Amino acid sequence: MSIKQQLKNTLSQITGIEDIEVSYPQHSQFGDYSTNAAFVIAKKEKTNPKDAAEKIISKLKDDEFIQSTFEEISFHPPGFINLYLKEEFLYSELDNIINQSSDYLKQKSKNKKVQVEFISANPTGPLTLANGRGAAIGDTLANILSYAGYNVEKEYYINDKGNQIKMLGKSILAAAGVIEDCDEYYHGDYLLDFIHYFKKENLSQYKDREEELGSIAAEYFLENLIKPPIEKIKINFDVWFSEKKNLHNKNLVKQTFEFLKSKNLVYEKDGAYWMQTTRFGDDKDRVLITKDGNPTYFLVDIAYHKNKIDRGFDKIIDIWGADHHGYVKRMMSAMDALGHKNKLHIIIMQLVKIQQGGKIVRMSKRKGVYITLEEIMEEIGPDAIRWFFLEKNPDTHITLDLELAKQKTKQNPVYYVQYAHTRLHSILEKSKGLSMSPSSDDNNTYEKELISMLIKSKEVIEDIAQTYQTSVITSFIYNLADKIHKFYETSPVIIENKAIERRIKIVKSAHIILKTLLTIIGVSAPEKM
Repeated sequence: MSIKQQLKNTLSQITGIEDIEVSYPQHSQFGDYSTNAAFVIAKKEKTNPKDAAEKIISKLKDDEFIQSTFEEISFHPPGFINLYLKEEFLYSELDNIINQSSDYLKQKSKNKKVQVEFISANPTGPLTLANGRGAAIGDTLANILSYAGYNVEKEYYINDKGNQIKMLGKSILAAAGVIEDCDEYYHGDYLLDFIHYFKKENLSQYKDREEELGSIAAEYFLENLIKPPIEKIKINFDVWFSEKKNLHNKNLVKQTFEFLKSKNLVYEKDGAYWMQTTRFGDDKDRVLITKDGNPTYFLVDIAYHKNKIDRGFDKIIDIWGADHHGYVKRMMSAMDALGHKNKLHIIIMQLVKIQQGGKIVRMSKRKGVYITLEEIMEEIGPDAIRWFFLEKNPDTHITLDLELAKQKTKQNPVYYVQYAHTRLHSILEKSKGLSMSPSSDDNNTYEKELISMLIKSKEVIEDIAQTYQTSVITSFIYNLADKIHKFYETSPVIIENKAIERRIKIVKSAHIILKTLLTIIGVSAPEKM
């Protein structure tokens, strides 16, 4: 258990209140940890925060965990209690990091199965930047949850059945001149590539079999336009789930409809079948089967999520694009109707824009005017893509500045962080074979601040596993890199051909933690730059 969690537990025992916050002060002079406990108690007991703080501090000082971990506890107006880690505790923790290596950030198994489904772009063309953002967020969140002790599966849902596949078939026929073109069809050179692969003369036979042609093309695009960039961005899916093969061909959509009927959740109106989603918080009931007898996307999605439940997941996390925002309430209502109200968590991502030459590049998959994920990857590399797509919360719009992503300066966070790793690696290489010098008395605040951050890395994993706010990890990594650079510039590790033992431990520990965190977010940790 992390220090932060132990501190929360101790404060809860002392105050009898569960929702006590423990945070990190912005400046080191205010300690390593801070709590709002005095505010909470003062409000509850209608007393002065300072008086409440004094009582809490008095009880904290009698606690065995507090005594062994913290050297100072103080009150800071208007009502914060600040705690300072003991110096001997800080330096002793370095041995734990070195001995455990990357396992230092791993928590004990929680015996809970979590599925993270992300990207899941229709196989109707190349991956876009929005798909890339979902890739970075989904893969990083899955990695964090795995480190936090969950049994995690990463899944890609392939929409290879339905109107979009039929539309794809028509688009190919139109691009080949077999049928008349239409604005609502898909456009782009990638269609011409498929036509060349398939041989144009073979297309006319599919004039009345558009969905069959679209299905063939979808499989081709999945293998040639979707999977390659996913591999380049260093993502490995555990499951590629085909809607056609795993739902329709196994009759699960019809079975789900019958299941909902058996729960008295379906009624007939205007020749269509509707689900009573308003019973579960939706703003209106939703159609499951249209009057012409076809299942809606909603029914298929219910079948898919019921399948997820049947596979035994304790938590299901879906990462969707901004165009699915209006779909959230009905899907949550469906999960409630299935008897699993709190099992699904949906993350909605806002749009991604590209700034190139000082101008915003507009993108549209249908019109064929857009920059693909693979094109951007070729220009700035997968490391920059993953970092910049993680840097802000999913509910925030982002503009990717290509010029910034290429810079080799502190202004480019990817370069700044990776350079910190190369500096650590360089010190370790130079120290090989050197004799160790006893630790001197010139330890400074940068040593202690860096060690404190290394310890807190475990807590960052713990927190994100609860909040799913993946942007926190890039912010933490950047701040850690900043501490590493300041340590490097102020704290010589090798003096007169001897390595200072204490500082070598700090360098080894920082090297382990930084490399592990970069691995979690899918960014490389170069040894030379």
